[in-house]
Amino acid sequence: MHKVPSLLQIEQFVKAYKYPIKKKDGHILSRCVDGRYIGFSDLAPLAKPGADVGDILTVCAVNNEYGLGLDSQNIIEAVIEAVGGYARVRFHTDTHAKNEDGFLLGCGHIKQAITDQNAYGLTDENVKAVSDFLKNAPHKGAMCEKLEGNHAEEAVVAVKEGEWSIAPQSNEVGEVKQVFVYHRDLDNERRRHLAKTLLKYLPKTVGYTAAYIYDILSKVSDDHLFETLSRLAKGLPLLEVSFAKDGSFTVTEKVG
Repeated sequence: MHKVPSLLQIEQFVKAYKYPIKKKDGHILSRCVDGRYIGFSDLAPLAKPGADVGDILTVCAVNNEYGLGLDSQNIIEAVIEAVGGYARVRFHTDTHAKNEDGFLLGCGHIKQAITDQNAYGLTDENVKAVSDFLKNAPHKGAMCEKLEGNHAEEAVVAVKEGEWSIAPQSNEVGEVKQVFVYHRDLDNERRRHLAKTLLKYLPKTVGYTAAYIYDILSKVSDDHLFETLSRLAKGLPLLEVSFAKDGSFTVTEKVG
């Protein structure tokens, strides 16, 4: 049975662990929604399922559902370009993961997608390409962080808007220890950029627009988000945080 934090406790957590978003060479670095990241102001602000590998999974599923005509290698190249190169690619494993086919599968989102590919709209070819990517990307400069400890998330906190992010884990003794964090505003910004990048890889004769690609990316990305949260965060309260530019904020409890 999960401990359910009060709205006041979540507000206190956000106040203590909010930090302003910083870009690195014009790019915003990502992390997973996982609550076990440690650190504070130096923590990647874009919290999304699977970090940058989550984008690869999303585009693969979009390609399958909407018939864009890409192969998995094209998709991986497009995502890496959108992220800003291998040196800015982020994903994670953890200290509990066992070596599976040459790589450590410690990210819950990636593991769910790979092991239940039908639920995430993926093919065998997608899974093989992503598995190879997980093994090889660190050798090309990507960062695979190894998270420690057990999951102890008490809520899902979605950042709706603003120029601030939230660290997911308390580094002091407090009421709330750990939360899942999803940054919708930054994820939308990433998808807009990814949509424009994908246009370079799509047939010019079809007449795709960046707006259309963004819309279908958003739909499938939301499907993946809810699929994973329904598995990994089942029963946890969902709260939405909206930041003003000065760092003040409101927290709203969401139902359903």
